[in-house]
Amino acid sequence: MGGMFGSYWKAMKGTFTSELLSMNCLMGGMFPVSALAFAGDEAARNPAEPLFWFRMSLALMVGALAAYPMNYWLVAHHLKHGMMTVRRGGAMKMEGTENDAIADDARMQQKMKMAAETGSALYEPSPPVWVMTLISFAVLFAGAAIALILGGHG
Repeated sequence: MGGMFGSYWKAMKGTFTSELLSMNCLMGGMFPVSALAFAGDEAARNPAEPLFWFRMSLALMVGALAAYPMNYWLVAHHLKHGMMTVRRGGAMKMEGTENDAIADDARMQQKMKMAAETGSALYEPSPPVWVMTLISFAVLFAGAAIALILGGHG
């Protein structure tokens, strides 16, 4: 992230922001599933049992689905790296001719330079980050509220 944001502190801020938004949505999706999965079943709360890990895996899958739209938005606005992000000096081989690879690398270097100069996204995201932050907290609180309603006292 340092190469994307230009400095250590800008990278820390960018990383914190993107992970906050993503994890709020992940946990918002996990809370209700966990509440239902573990409600009234003391055996399922034992980490030594396979059932515990099955139920946690299920909650994590639902959480990943809930976080997907936020992660998509973060990657699309260059606030988070995607799995297939080509980084400057990376070892990933590109398909096509050598000229295509050189042109792609030049475009990536230009984007990274723009991000380093501004210390943020390549352009002002729409909706703005503060709106997406409110949405992520709404997802988190909605998940917690559903968990309390469905799962009882936990």
